[in-house]
Amino acid sequence: MLDAADVTRLRATLLARRETIADDWFRAVAGTSYVPLSTHDVRLELASLVDRVIDALFQEPFDQGRARAIGAALAQLHYIQPAALGGTQEALGRQLSAQLPDAPAPFRARVAAFLGGLATGFSREVRDQILAEQEAIRGALLSERQRAEEALRESEARFRAIFAGAAVAIAVAGTTGQLLEANPALQRLLGYTEEELRAASFIQFMHPDDIAAEMTLFRELVSGQRNHYEIEERFRHKDGHVVWAHMTVSLVRDAQGRPQFAIGMGEDITPRKEAEATIARLHTDLEQRVVERTAQLTAANRDLADEVTRRTWAESGLRFLAGASETLASSLDYQATLTSAAYLVVPALADWCVIDMIGDDRTVRYRATAHADSAKGDYLRRLGERYAPDQHTLAPILTVLQTRQPVLAPVVSAAEAEAFARDAEQFAELQTLGIVSVMLVPLLVGERTIGVMTLVSSAPERQYSTADLALAEDFGRRVAVAIDNARLYQEARMALAARDEFLSVAAHELKTPITNMRGFTELLLRQFVREEGPDPQRARRALGALDRESQRLSRLVTQLLDVSRIEAGQLALERTVTNVTRLVEEAAASARLMTNRHEIAVHGDPDVVASVDPLRLEQVLSNLVSNAIKYSPAGGPIEFMVTQPEPGQIAIVVQDQGIGILPADREQIFTRFYRADPSDRVAGMGLGLYISQQIVTMHEGHIEVSAAPAGGTRFTITLPTRMAQDSEGR
Repeated sequence: MLDAADVTRLRATLLARRETIADDWFRAVAGTSYVPLSTHDVRLELASLVDRVIDALFQEPFDQGRARAIGAALAQLHYIQPAALGGTQEALGRQLSAQLPDAPAPFRARVAAFLGGLATGFSREVRDQILAEQEAIRGALLSERQRAEEALRESEARFRAIFAGAAVAIAVAGTTGQLLEANPALQRLLGYTEEELRAASFIQFMHPDDIAAEMTLFRELVSGQRNHYEIEERFRHKDGHVVWAHMTVSLVRDAQGRPQFAIGMGEDITPRKEAEATIARLHTDLEQRVVERTAQLTAANRDLADEVTRRTWAESGLRFLAGASETLASSLDYQATLTSAAYLVVPALADWCVIDMIGDDRTVRYRATAHADSAKGDYLRRLGERYAPDQHTLAPILTVLQTRQPVLAPVVSAAEAEAFARDAEQFAELQTLGIVSVMLVPLLVGERTIGVMTLVSSAPERQYSTADLALAEDFGRRVAVAIDNARLYQEARMALAARDEFLSVAAHELKTPITNMRGFTELLLRQFVREEGPDPQRARRALGALDRESQRLSRLVTQLLDVSRIEAGQLALERTVTNVTRLVEEAAASARLMTNRHEIAVHGDPDVVASVDPLRLEQVLSNLVSNAIKYSPAGGPIEFMVTQPEPGQIAIVVQDQGIGILPADREQIFTRFYRADPSDRVAGMGLGLYISQQIVTMHEGHIEVSAAPAGGTRFTITLPTRMAQDSEGR
């Protein structure tokens, strides 16, 4: 933060030199770009921007968004060439820093951060203009090919000019991450030649600590889940030093919308990061001095403060609860409410806080933490991630959950803290956080306990009392209600989304067979009104098509009814001792009638017997083989294998050599309405595998999906034979 006297003096100086700064700026950018404005109008615009620059530099707290807006405004004046940005930074750097030799270090650091933000805004605006122009060209290509091709060539030329001369680093990467092109700015940023960059993946030049976050975003980009992303990350220069860059990565698709490659634009923000580090050190020093001075004042006035605290405790507690209620009611986002609750009590009631919630599977899960010291807050979060909850560390929390009563420990000895730690290492880390006094408060909603809030004091002078516990319990009740409201709101939104998804998918899938049936019906009716009578061959084909479409419609309706029965718990099994091998052979025989491009074979033990519901198991097999046919458009073998891997257990394998399922899709393939290929190339509502999994689960078995050894997909069903239980039942 700048000193008030410095702010007044520097602002007055810059306002007095407003016209000089504007003139210097105009001379720096003149001739760098074509601008459709008169010289007079350009000078007026730059003078207006100078006023915005001065306001942005002295705003408290400093907001880099204003700097980016000024950079964008410069590009909007049509100064879009890299030379315009370079001239702007040189002119403003000279006028705001070099021409002010008596400016304090914090102001110079702020100028550096401002110039970095200005460059970011300029680069983003130029990028948006380029992307907008590319999109306009793409639209023109659809309506007028010849003109669009010419415009595309011009755009490519402009892109190449900007690509080669841009002040920001630009890279083009394939969907595997391999660099295809790198402009000179990127080569200068990393210290490598274009040939060296082209021979490698961009991951090779990244700082190891940033690779995981970058790869997550990049995979989402090239899979089409997002169109662009922004991230600040570190790269390793060829000489070994670290450079920071603000990266904006956008996805480029082909005419069919398929991901082709990614374009990344990076701004060197190393100076800004260094400036921020300098400011952070200055802030830390200032905070340390404030803390030391506060400690001195606290020690000198402890007796008076204690008396004031006793007299105002009730009043402050009511104010705290009123403010907390308002804050908790301000959001219906579940995680945001949890986080707000943790931070509301820090440092008002605790030095650090942990909130553990009961999950849908009735297990305790860590949800939110907060610490009065931001550095220790990060440490506390990492500690929670490193140590998964177990019965030992959860003992006090489980006690509160079972009894629905709070726990107050005014003083926690080292021996007591060590008793609850998993090992010596965890105990040492807890000691780093500091544990003097502890309260555990249940989060109650009616007759339900939804979680536990743990409040910890690290200061010897603050030892919790019954009054503190009463206030914490009152706060806990408000937190529980707010969290439960957020949960109910989230569930309502999910239910509405599921309903909309169901209606959309069902309407789309049911419309196709109905439309086809209407078409063939009209065709058939026209055959019967002909003077010469109906054509038997055409009528037969139309009736056959009507039969197929009616069967398809029946299958879709049956799937919807099965889902309704499953959700209502009304789908029952009628078990009987069944020759599973014969059932599989019948399913294979039926499948052969569905295709003439696939070879369907059955292998394994000839007589595998189990107590199952044959109709429902046949439904599962039909779903799996239909899936194999749909996702093997090129044909090829489809194999069933029936084995008994161990006594009392059978295994049925269905595998194909089709297009396969991506690992990311395998985790969701058994979810309602989920399809690995969401395009219209493969029909279906995404219910078959969901119903199949439910039927297998009802048989006390499980179904898994994996990559087949020869390519394609492999589904494995494992079921207990239940022969002994079935015999006892009879």
